[in-house]
Amino acid sequence: MNNKMKVAVAGLGIHGSSAVYELASRECDVVGFDLYGPLHKNGSSHGRSRIIRLAYSESPNYVKLLIEGYKRWHALEEECGRKLLLRTGGLIFGASKDHLVKGALESAAKFELAHRFMTPEDVATTFPGIRLAHDMVAFYEEEAGILDADACVESYQNQAKLKGADLHYGEEVLSYEASGSGLIVRTNKGTYEVDKLLITTGPWAGELLADLNLPLTVVRQVVAFFDPLAPELYTPQRCPIYYFEAPEGCYYGFPSLPGQGLKFGRHDTVEVCTARNVRREIDDAETTKLATVLGKYLPSSAGTFREAQTCLYTNAPDRDFIVGIHPAHANVVFGSWCGGHGFKFGSVSGKVHADLVINGQTDLPIAFLCADRFQAATISG
Repeated sequence: MNNKMKVAVAGLGIHGSSAVYELASRECDVVGFDLYGPLHKNGSSHGRSRIIRLAYSESPNYVKLLIEGYKRWHALEEECGRKLLLRTGGLIFGASKDHLVKGALESAAKFELAHRFMTPEDVATTFPGIRLAHDMVAFYEEEAGILDADACVESYQNQAKLKGADLHYGEEVLSYEASGSGLIVRTNKGTYEVDKLLITTGPWAGELLADLNLPLTVVRQVVAFFDPLAPELYTPQRCPIYYFEAPEGCYYGFPSLPGQGLKFGRHDTVEVCTARNVRREIDDAETTKLATVLGKYLPSSAGTFREAQTCLYTNAPDRDFIVGIHPAHANVVFGSWCGGHGFKFGSVSGKVHADLVINGQTDLPIAFLCADRFQAATISG
């Protein structure tokens, strides 16, 4: 007789994939579901590059999670024998009063993180492909870098399957209901009896969690890829990841990677949509605007346009994540690692989710992410 805890995971982006890995590692009987196929481009976890950084501008509350996350990314690299994290260093810049620089300095000071405060002249000397306006300042940390997003998702899924997880692609979780001490989970292809359910469906989360009235808003984002005019200035060895506030808005980008070019996007656009009606078409005005801003601060970078892609952010009003246990169903756990900055936490979110599923609490510091800050749900742990 199989006495293992049976757990269903809805959504196999980075957070669902790391969760099925962690649950399978703890000898749970895990079945994971995703509406699309592996490594699809319709959600928030696709592509070759996501930023990871330690001196976190958003809040010092995230730093302990990131320290644990770095350890777990490196552990996954060792387990699967695959390079997932490329350290390039990270440059955050803007006016000295802007939140990004101030927040990074606050996190660095609180946790004594190695960093360097830089003037525009310092940046031009150290990174000749980047130019700051005269009234800007910069914060640099060596530990920042790039996660290979598709490789991270694929590695977690592959290792989870090796540990016995059963992953169903093209199968969407439609609903669930209590059944005795467990749950009945219904998909577009079948019905499953399980002990626990974890919901990590990203921009689709509001559908399965509609009864909680979580204040989640899905927005469409565009990223563009260019071949640099001076490629020698934008290799990972000479150009860090970068994230900045400017009069034009809030932007982020990467050095040029083989086969991808230089990736650049805006972080603060607000075209509201849903995961089902998002506008996937990208017009010339959008890519031209990105090229113009990129060329202003990285003058020799915006060369030949390669392609553009859409990505979905799922935002809470405060841009922090929402992690919890359903107040009416103690065997339903949910996680929305949202705000457009959640991928880097994918390694540590797996532990958080598995802890909550199995134990109803976690030893990691997630109280500030509790859903009841919106008076919608409560969290244990």
